[in-house]
Amino acid sequence: MAYFSQWLESAYARCFGWYTVVLVVFIAHFRAIAQPASDKFDHLSVKDGLSNNSVNCILQDREGFMWFGTNDGLNKFDGYSFQVFQTDPARPTRSLTDNRILGLCEDHKNRLWVVTEGAGLHEIDKQTGNVTHHPIHTKHENWWNNQLSVYEDRQGILWLCSYGGLIRYEPASHHFTLYPSPKREVPVKCVFEDRQNRFWVATA
Repeated sequence: MAYFSQWLESAYARCFGWYTVVLVVFIAHFRAIAQPASDKFDHLSVKDGLSNNSVNCILQDREGFMWFGTNDGLNKFDGYSFQVFQTDPARPTRSLTDNRILGLCEDHKNRLWVVTEGAGLHEIDKQTGNVTHHPIHTKHENWWNNQLSVYEDRQGILWLCSYGGLIRYEPASHHFTLYPSPKREVPVKCVFEDRQNRFWVATA
């Protein structure tokens, strides 16, 4: 773990220089000059059933459903209506424990993973709607459970980005490994594994 932390600190310095990396991708759809543009935008909001107008993350699952993580709950959209997942006092062990959703990931086993600002990792059963909470219990757990994104690598391991640092989670054994940020109060924001099996880690 000490080696990883040293490597992580070195990677931060080399690749990101402690500055926020913002990637903006513009996707251009080219058409013949004579062909008129036919782009159409539909605006979906709380008036249409969305739980909150602040959307932090979007995912389309293998079945084609759209999932929106908002500041007040998780939303499943079938093209016509929304199904909302929020904290439910009547089902405390089968519902979200925090409604501010910041990251979404569908893994190779078709499981939906959700990370929240204050309560960490949640697993959503897409068939039943039941939610399983996977919190981290450790020193400064409020930092570690304040999570910003979730990513699955080629081996089926989940990587969670948090205010405490980088988190490795093995779903099969329910085991967390914590890699503290080399600089205090510098959150890890996102990770990516490239085709050469290298990990890229971005910080704030």
